[in-house]
Amino acid sequence: MAPLLEVTLGGFTDSQGTELAPDQLPVGRWAQVQASVRSGILGKPAGCAQVTWSGTGGDVDGEGCLGRIRPSDTGPVTITATVTDPYQSVEAVATGTAVVVASQPATPLDFQISAATSLGQVTPGRRLVGRTPVFVTMRLVEAAPGQLPLYSWSYTTDHGRSGTLPGIDEQPGESTRTFTTKSETVTFTCKVTEAHSGKDVGSWSITVAWDDELR
Repeated sequence: MAPLLEVTLGGFTDSQGTELAPDQLPVGRWAQVQASVRSGILGKPAGCAQVTWSGTGGDVDGEGCLGRIRPSDTGPVTITATVTDPYQSVEAVATGTAVVVASQPATPLDFQISAATSLGQVTPGRRLVGRTPVFVTMRLVEAAPGQLPLYSWSYTTDHGRSGTLPGIDEQPGESTRTFTTKSETVTFTCKVTEAHSGKDVGSWSITVAWDDELR
């Protein structure tokens, strides 16, 4: 019986170690996979040092038992780990191949929240004169074609008050509300949902302080 020589591939992850579905490897981004080697030779078993990597459908590299692939387009891509065991009486070679599907990654909706008066931006830690009107704004930074955000504003104060800030947004790329108070610290929160799917995108907050004693 020939000595055992086997290489198998595990699941795919991104560079941060997050698991990736085998049909959703992102185009243009590196995905990595771990190889496991088994050898029946007890003296000098084949290991990660004897693994080489190859593939189709994108850039491939690897070091030892960790291989990486960066798909160049959507569709099937392959990555193959080959292990060679020169210590067997007849040099043995084993391969393990994963065939996966690359997809175009979705562009996440991303926003920036800010606060300003008629004189300019409100910087962190700055206290405003009581009754100064403030404009809090959410701006769309990045979105995929067809994505449409819906905005929902609310506020809470250090005096225990809270409420919503209704309004009509004239354009999907920006939402602004106006607020003023006498002497409070107010946290404004804008919750965003995606109009077509109804999914929550996230919430962004900013805090502004007013002080009547500054007059």
